[in-house]
Amino acid sequence: ASGPSVAFPDVSLQCSGTIERDSQESGRPRRRRKRGARLAMPPEDVDLSEVGGLVALARAASAGWLAGRLRSDLVVGESVVEQLLVDADGLARDRNAAEVLLALMGRTEYTQRVLDALGDLSGLARSAAGSAFLQAALALHSSGKPPDGAGALRNQEQSEAVASDDHGRKTADTAPSAGEPNVQAEPVAASSRQDSACAAIASADNLECAGEEVVPASPPTPCERVRTALASLLHGRVTELVEDAAANRLVQAIIATGDPKLLDLLIREVTPAAGRLAGHPYGCHVVQRIVRECDPSVTASIVAGVAAAHPALLMEQHGNYSVQEVLLRPQSDYAQQVVETLCLDITAHCIHKHASNVVERAVRCVPSAAERITLALIQAPAKKHSALHDVATSKFGNYVVQRLLQVAPDEQLIDALCRGPKLLGFGKHIHTALNRMGYAGNRGHSPRQTAKCE
Repeated sequence: ASGPSVAFPDVSLQCSGTIERDSQESGRPRRRRKRGARLAMPPEDVDLSEVGGLVALARAASAGWLAGRLRSDLVVGESVVEQLLVDADGLARDRNAAEVLLALMGRTEYTQRVLDALGDLSGLARSAAGSAFLQAALALHSSGKPPDGAGALRNQEQSEAVASDDHGRKTADTAPSAGEPNVQAEPVAASSRQDSACAAIASADNLECAGEEVVPASPPTPCERVRTALASLLHGRVTELVEDAAANRLVQAIIATGDPKLLDLLIREVTPAAGRLAGHPYGCHVVQRIVRECDPSVTASIVAGVAAAHPALLMEQHGNYSVQEVLLRPQSDYAQQVVETLCLDITAHCIHKHASNVVERAVRCVPSAAERITLALIQAPAKKHSALHDVATSKFGNYVVQRLLQVAPDEQLIDALCRGPKLLGFGKHIHTALNRMGYAGNRGHSPRQTAKCE
């Protein structure tokens, strides 16, 4: 039995996923692998207005053909647009159909209509496919390039129309050509009346006064329309979106644009919950991206929120990465606070799976942190041998000791390692590091038995 079929003019659509019985082989039902819809391609020169069922065609595996036609055709019929916008939200959530909808958004005259048809973007942003569609739409209009040849032609026609007024006269900023007489200025009284009229008219939302000419304000660009829609999406929902598995990727894409208005909205709503979001499985990515990519003067409040919660974040699976971003600003007081917290219980932090990453970052990035951590390890109390020995032979702490030997090979640290008890287990890595520096012997012998350390 075969699946249902949908008929188009000159197009036949046959759904796959059917069951066939092959009597010549085993006779058991055999299910085909589901591949989506298969269709016979329409002729290349067919008019899209004459093709029915474009929504089903957009969902098919060959939706790239329809997307290519929408990008290349100079004129797209109104019936085509209406068919595609009937279920715009469903198309945006479909992997194949999203390409068709993006091709329609690439045409500047239909960007706003697509956004209006999508309606509330909060549900769309929380789905994996919908979030990917919104990210692609943001990147489509943030590149600053026309989406296709037709868009370039329309932009050229618009620029030529702006260059001349309704009567074909040159604008005020165009210099007269050779041989043309310069236009004499009007009397002062008339010019003052014209300026006052300009000021009155320019108070409207759609007009601007440029010198002596009243120039209509340019309509919003597609990029501005998309960012306005995203600003409406973010308003009052930033925390919810940041904590969502799919929507947080859209928020990261918005941060990458560097738009001041969107960033201001994001930072204003993230700041009160910065400490909690820094340890969230998804929110930590947004916090790290804001701290890493935005101006330090703008993100100071978020850094302060993360620093205030850093004692609890040090040993968290996700929070430790947010604390590491704070350490990337080594001259700040917050970085010094983190180092002081690490030194209070240096042994526990060095042997912990997640906190040891923060200790390594502090050794690499914060000035004088290596010396303070080395001194804390040597002076820390221990039950059996020494805190340094416990750290050097632990699964995660040995990486901290290796980093100390690499960044700040202090003589006191090397002497403590060479004259201490035998380093077994994970301590073999410390033997290797000391051997490269010319201090250690073989793994089977204690480092203190080497001639160089005696």
